[in-house]
Amino acid sequence: YLILGSQSDMDRFFVLAQRAGFMEFIGLSHKKALEMPQDAKILLSAIKIARAHTAQANESYDLRLDPVRLAEQIMKWNEERERLLEEERILSAEIVRIAAFGNFSRSELDDLEREAKRVFQFFCMKSDLAREMTLPSPLIYIGTEYDLDYFVSINKETVQYPKMIEITIDRPVGVLRERLHAARLELAKVEQDIHESARALPYLQKGLLDYLNEYHLQLAKHDAAAPLTSLFAIEAWVPQTKIKALSGLLSGLDVHAEE
Repeated sequence: YLILGSQSDMDRFFVLAQRAGFMEFIGLSHKKALEMPQDAKILLSAIKIARAHTAQANESYDLRLDPVRLAEQIMKWNEERERLLEEERILSAEIVRIAAFGNFSRSELDDLEREAKRVFQFFCMKSDLAREMTLPSPLIYIGTEYDLDYFVSINKETVQYPKMIEITIDRPVGVLRERLHAARLELAKVEQDIHESARALPYLQKGLLDYLNEYHLQLAKHDAAAPLTSLFAIEAWVPQTKIKALSGLLSGLDVHAEE
């Protein structure tokens, strides 16, 4: 059907058409599509996050925020969760890398280097290679982890040893373990916040529905062509079973439908 009518009745027509819900509009204007509202995108993202968690149907949620603000909060929690997961991964890998050297005070070691005018360096190398070579005297064997031997050297200046990899230790293993413990506590808290937000899923979905209704209403208006300044026109598919309903919908409007 071609829907043609007065511009003054366009808004009322689209509101009634949306409420009736049986017309599928086909844009005539070929205008650039309207961008979905940012708030709707935020709600969609938050719903996707909340759906990954389960909550009891009879559990209530303290809805102090409107749907969009709650969605923004859920996204912030999720961003913090991703950051903490990455920090946990990096810390765990760093602990494994330097665990053989044990715990010590980095500041005390720096003071000792200045006072003694010596350089402390940390190294590792393949255990089978270490067994085959005579180690330089400044090297102190620390221990073996998996297939690597670990050493400390104390020299007047920085040195490099063949077939050895120098290990830089900015934060000793004790400091790293403390931060890892704190990060895991923070991660547990933020994951609990996200899990509890799943109880607000129906509230978020209703908020999204309200935004999408308004979005589709504006989209339909956006697609309506205006061949004359006083008229609007748009095409729509109408089911055969709803032809009479279309006539009833237009009866009180200055709008005409032509098959």
